[in-house]
Amino acid sequence: MSVVKKTPAGSSSTTLTSKLRLEVLKLVNAERAKSGLAGLRMNPTLQTSAQQYARDMAIDNFFGHISPSGETLKNRMEKSGYYRPFFQSDCLCVARYLMGENLARGQKTAKEVVRDWLRSPGHREAMLNEDFTDTGIGIVAGVWVEHFGGKQK
Repeated sequence: MSVVKKTPAGSSSTTLTSKLRLEVLKLVNAERAKSGLAGLRMNPTLQTSAQQYARDMAIDNFFGHISPSGETLKNRMEKSGYYRPFFQSDCLCVARYLMGENLARGQKTAKEVVRDWLRSPGHREAMLNEDFTDTGIGIVAGVWVEHFGGKQK
């Protein structure tokens, strides 16, 4: 089991993670631009959700879209506050949230992880989904998580 050490805010580890996140975002948005798609915006709620899930997988030594306790992406989004199921009385409709999740493990660089996601049809589809507008990226101990979100009007 790998042990994840907590590092203080502002540490070199935190700075490296921030740089890696920005590099992943830049690479994903470059691929989206090649397909004529708008770039994704970094969303702090999705980033927190992705970072927490990467941390959970690293600490609890599992890897998958469903946690050992049965938590799904929808559960993680509801818990984060990004996805809020509700009825909108002003338009008599229900808001539709779109969400996706890419996972990777073992890559050393942002370039490697984005390359590997692009080689996988399902991961590529998430990265190039025109309905996604927001993203958050989590990285802990070689575990990479990218959460995607959007809201249909």
